[in-house]
Amino acid sequence: MSLLDTWAKLKKQLDQTDSKVLNRLVNAYGLTYERITPEIEALVELVQAQMDAGKLTKESVSKSIAYKKLIRDIESELDDYSVWLKTEIKTAATDAAKQGLSAEKLLLITGLAASLGIPTNELPRELVNSAPPDALAFLADYLNPDGALYGKINGLSKYHADEIAAGILDLVSQGKNPRVIAGFITDQYGVGLTDSLRMCRTAQLYSYRQSTALMQRENADVLQGGVWCADLAYGRACMSCIA
Repeated sequence: MSLLDTWAKLKKQLDQTDSKVLNRLVNAYGLTYERITPEIEALVELVQAQMDAGKLTKESVSKSIAYKKLIRDIESELDDYSVWLKTEIKTAATDAAKQGLSAEKLLLITGLAASLGIPTNELPRELVNSAPPDALAFLADYLNPDGALYGKINGLSKYHADEIAAGILDLVSQGKNPRVIAGFITDQYGVGLTDSLRMCRTAQLYSYRQSTALMQRENADVLQGGVWCADLAYGRACMSCIA
């Protein structure tokens, strides 16, 4: 198997792992939305009733039980989701780091064998160093409960609850249809999912790259350099990679 074939195989494995993790996040978030759906409907009914009665105001909605309960339940659901998300991200980052170590070692073995003109299975394995015992030590800082990543996760619930709360009242003050308000709540609630997916994906990629870089340093005696590959065919590469 060539170096590029090996790289493609490893990339496919990484994509499959990534997909499984992100699907778990999506499914769990979907359940939180299902649980607040009755509260969204209750608020829609309240707004419609007040609109029909000509008594709809920003103040009347903000003081209503339906509005307060919806915002409280949104924050509660996202609080619980955030606690679960921390565990998922910790597991995903650790798994990605381990995957990066083994993947980089395989790439080094394949590349070294190719440069020596011998089959991969004939390369003396001692030519490629394994990861040191403390290879995953960097995760302790990255996944520190008091660190930046966990700080973003901790702020997830209040931020999105506040955004939804303010947005509802703004739309009410504009006299928007109750169904428009319901659509806004759904869309804005979905932003929390986007944030959680981005944080998890970032943690996975960071951990994977850190461990591959560590393996490269461990094998600096046989590694001459690297080639940055960007997948341009499907429009998935960012402008930095393209440049």
